[in-house]
Amino acid sequence: MIRIPEALARGTVEREGQRGAAWIAGLPATVDGLLRRWDCEPDGTVLHGGVGVVLPVRRPDGRPAVLKVSFPHPGNVHEPDAFTAWGGRGAVLLYARDDERFAMLLERAGVSSLAEQADGDELVSVAGRLSRRLAVPAPPGLPRLRGHAGRWEEELRADAARWARALAPRALDAAVATVREVGAVQPGTLVHGDLHARNILPGEREPWLAVDPKGYAGDPAYDAGTLLMSRALFLIEADDLGRAAHRVLDVFAEAAGLDRERVRRWARFHAVRAVFRGRRHGFRVAREGARRDRLVGFAGALAELLTHGGRTCRVPRRPCMFVRACGPRRACGAAARGGGDGVSDHAARGGQRSEAPPAGPRTTLSRGSARGGGGQFAGCAAGWVGAAGSPAAVGVGATGSLPPVCDSAWRSRRCPLARTGMATRKVAAPR
Repeated sequence: MIRIPEALARGTVEREGQRGAAWIAGLPATVDGLLRRWDCEPDGTVLHGGVGVVLPVRRPDGRPAVLKVSFPHPGNVHEPDAFTAWGGRGAVLLYARDDERFAMLLERAGVSSLAEQADGDELVSVAGRLSRRLAVPAPPGLPRLRGHAGRWEEELRADAARWARALAPRALDAAVATVREVGAVQPGTLVHGDLHARNILPGEREPWLAVDPKGYAGDPAYDAGTLLMSRALFLIEADDLGRAAHRVLDVFAEAAGLDRERVRRWARFHAVRAVFRGRRHGFRVAREGARRDRLVGFAGALAELLTHGGRTCRVPRRPCMFVRACGPRRACGAAARGGGDGVSDHAARGGQRSEAPPAGPRTTLSRGSARGGGGQFAGCAAGWVGAAGSPAAVGVGATGSLPPVCDSAWRSRRCPLARTGMATRKVAAPR
């Protein structure tokens, strides 16, 4: 009998409780029974993902294959249906299936995924081209993504009520609008549902083959959000978050032949959901703790960035201390608009404009410096919102200290960047 990987056993029991423990206990016998049924021989070490095992095998004619057995969950029901519809087009071939045991005998692909073999534009372009290849008419019986729209809206509003300060209202409203306007009206195209670089493996028949589909009928642009969020650990280190994020979406949309605006809207929806799901369950790479909080903050910053639509951050001579955290916006301290009124475009959610609050004794604030005309500070990229709800732009003094209004917001956790954990109070040295 096979030996169950400890990480899979532990994760399944933690996630599924007694039902998961019972499934793990019976898994070796299940695998042995399937090997006998399909007359296969083990041909390698047991691999695993988050919800099942993959065992390399040899078929009776000697050809390589893999036996996959997944935990019985509704999200895994339609995986074999998707493989059947594709028939090897851009995805591994399905040789046999046992729906009762959530088991499949599949074509064997390479072990090293796209995530390990490519990066940057190449990775995104491969994913986009594969998305185009997988875009075939969905067979009857697949769950329709548009059928989830009502539940998605209910979940978003319930989560927003529970974590009222986790996300800017404008980003939440934009996600709800996406659900209503894009989510409720979708084509009947077969959608992978979890298309990211780790689910794309090298093949022999084709350069790259998709694995682990969810199997939905809907808008292929939906997968752009999955891909973008899977790039979080790369994007979080980008010097210009907005430029990097929009580059991913641009390259994917072009390679997949998809409408750029639908791609952006679905990506924003996924980012908003990631904020709340991260709060509730954590992430695969960080279930709790400071790293989880940092990823939640990243998802929130990304959602707001995609709501603003800005691609680059134009700051005054002195770099904004939050530029790496908040990423590109249309303006910082009104520098891009040249309005000179000290308004942070980051804070002007809903088109409101407000004069900057009085600066602290160690902060120099003037119309000239707000326009980037040689002043000593950069506008606060967080766009701190005061107690009365009015947007405000604050400055960082030449000494590197925060002005009183910003310092108070930071200490009371009203500062959005302080809550996310995406920024520190380190101020860049003057240039």
